[in-house]
Amino acid sequence: MTKMQLSNDSDYIYEEVEITRVKELLEQGYDVEVSSPDGYTGVQCYIDKGLQKVFKIECNNNTVIASYRHLFETNKGWVLTENLDTKIHKILCDDGKYHTFVKSDIEEFQDVVDIGIKNKQHRYYTNGLSSHNTNIGKTLIMCSMASAMLLAGKRVLYITFEDPEVKIGQRIMQNLMDKTQTELKALNKDAYMRLFEKMINQVGHNKLKIKEYPEYCVNALQVRALLKEYKEKHSFEPDVIMVDYLGCMIPDGRVDPNMNDNSRLRAITAQVRSIGMLLNIPIVSAMQSNRGGYGKAEIGLDDVADSYASTMKGDAIFGITQTAEMKAAQMYTVKLLKTRYGMPKCPVVTIGVDIEHQRIFDLKSFNDDEDVEIGSNNLPPPPAPPGSSDINGFTL
Repeated sequence: MTKMQLSNDSDYIYEEVEITRVKELLEQGYDVEVSSPDGYTGVQCYIDKGLQKVFKIECNNNTVIASYRHLFETNKGWVLTENLDTKIHKILCDDGKYHTFVKSDIEEFQDVVDIGIKNKQHRYYTNGLSSHNTNIGKTLIMCSMASAMLLAGKRVLYITFEDPEVKIGQRIMQNLMDKTQTELKALNKDAYMRLFEKMINQVGHNKLKIKEYPEYCVNALQVRALLKEYKEKHSFEPDVIMVDYLGCMIPDGRVDPNMNDNSRLRAITAQVRSIGMLLNIPIVSAMQSNRGGYGKAEIGLDDVADSYASTMKGDAIFGITQTAEMKAAQMYTVKLLKTRYGMPKCPVVTIGVDIEHQRIFDLKSFNDDEDVEIGSNNLPPPPAPPGSSDINGFTL
């Protein structure tokens, strides 16, 4: 059960409902809000994630059945269910305190559902336990694009706000090494280092920098300072910058506390775009869609969450969607929503997604090549290779 606040025609109803009822309530026209450590926050969508490996978490007299990949807020930060350790972690509960818990393995796979919420911290209370809302796939797509740039001989700067540097590095290495998490986990140290050296020889040295910043602490001026530091101290000048993602930044200068999200994101987009204009390099980022955009076969510019004005600053904008049917088939629909250089005749394509290799791919090329096994597993990624981090972030 999850505490929710429902409103319809300005009448508010407070009740506890099963998360499986959210879809029904949204379809009935209710504005649904869910309780979180940051107060009540709006629910944008309901997502059926299919059969998954699950665990039972018992904490502070509450019980949650959660997917092995679900994130809980602990005294050590966000931790996947599968990685929760009763000896190390305590879970944040709705009384504002961290509590010990009991974790039980459930052998049978179960149907898993989740919700997407409009919350800058991406968290809500599930049966009184603070957890992270559903992962839509923005980071997977950006890591795949970064990998493709590296294979094309480009230098890439990846700025991350939500995921740690090592996690982003692991995702990109999964793609470049063409190994699943299961295969990488099975490698011994010598085999892993041979594979790592082969990858470095393929993409080159000093081609990737990954820099992590806290959310809502960094603006475009600080990114400019980072670029200057990399150039002077590391002889590194990126050919492309990945920002994961713009909504986690703040505008330059003094910020008006009364500034709404539309104005804030419009300013951030314009200021980050100016970096690309001045340095003549592309900058790639991502934004979430609003509630109306989730589950659609195609989306438009009016489906962008928080700030329609930010879309006016983009040079090329793509809408990437995935219906329940396409998720089962492991595919995305990609639609070109805007370009400053004229719309092509066929702006909609379908691409494949390989979660285990953290890769998006062209379906025609995939069908022409030999078959590649696509599946899922619940094993954690391998440790980062020795010497892969420095004071300025993860480095390849």
